[in-house]
Amino acid sequence: MAAASLTAAVLSTTSASAAVRANKWTVVPAAGPTTGTALAAVTAVSATNLWAVGSVAPPGPAAHRPLIEHNTGSGWKMVAAPNVGTAGGELHGIAAVSAHDIWAVGSTGTNPLALHYDGTRWKAVPTAPPTPGEQPGGGFLAVAAVSATDVWAVGERPTVDGPGILVEHWDGHRWTFIVAPSEAPTDFNALSGLAVVSARDIWAVGSRGDDFNEPLVEHWNGTVWSVVDVPEPPQVNPDDPKDVGLTAVTALSATNVWAVGQAGLIEHYDGHAWRIVPAPRPAGDTDGMSTRWAAVSARSARDVWAVGGVGGTPVSLHWNGTAWSLVPVPASGAGLDGVVATATAGTTAVGVRSIGTEQRALIVHNGR
Repeated sequence: MAAASLTAAVLSTTSASAAVRANKWTVVPAAGPTTGTALAAVTAVSATNLWAVGSVAPPGPAAHRPLIEHNTGSGWKMVAAPNVGTAGGELHGIAAVSAHDIWAVGSTGTNPLALHYDGTRWKAVPTAPPTPGEQPGGGFLAVAAVSATDVWAVGERPTVDGPGILVEHWDGHRWTFIVAPSEAPTDFNALSGLAVVSARDIWAVGSRGDDFNEPLVEHWNGTVWSVVDVPEPPQVNPDDPKDVGLTAVTALSATNVWAVGQAGLIEHYDGHAWRIVPAPRPAGDTDGMSTRWAAVSARSARDVWAVGGVGGTPVSLHWNGTAWSLVPVPASGAGLDGVVATATAGTTAVGVRSIGTEQRALIVHNGR
């Protein structure tokens, strides 16, 4: 899942003259075990300081455990993750305040999971307890950092009415549950992407619905979260609707925000309203509803990347300021789930691929 931070936003700023480049992807060796690994998110502190997180499935019946990888310019290396207990855990999002202040979030399978890196080691940090009358459980899907004392995490949690929105805030001392509106009455509400413009301008995207998912967008104005109207794409077959929820979001400014999601959905916010932006259909997406864009990252207004998958094939799109275009990814039996675009170190995307009967983490890089 996608994650965002002001650090990443600074790294993503570059000149318009360089913003139209879209070079070739190359596969980069991942670290860690050679099987049972998957990466879900990636962030950059600097051009030579990248972090990626996900999960690893040990042989046998043991539960998944967090996977953390680090690249300081000389290749990816596995970094020890804290013991999260016998229930195991998976990481879905990561955001950096600085090289000595990084958050990774996910789920233990039964509860939200938050890990913090202080420049030396990772450790688990308690998340907010359930509010009175609410059920325990749920998990985080994304995290975004404004500062060391202003960090947000979102996901889903169980409620008496079904899966509901989970929003928590870190104030430098503890995680606190924050009330966010749900699109009731629906059977499902979840937030899976976060993007920061400022402390008073934060976007969260996800899904809501009953029989199928629809796009959900919420905005933080510094005081409260509120639901924002967003257009829904037309269904190819209204009698058999497909999921069309949003998965990730990235923000360049208060008037330039991108969100991506299921069924090839791409939307843009110009400071006034959200609108659907057309994009080419990847090969294999016969009905235009099979592509899942999982992550998006903006380097500049003329240089935005989206990655995902369709039918077991990783796919990517590049925005040059005028239109989206497909850029082939040299991997098969795979999907991409996270991406980060930096000003001087190109673009890195992460995910998972199948080689025979084995599942392995996938890292691809698009340099310049």
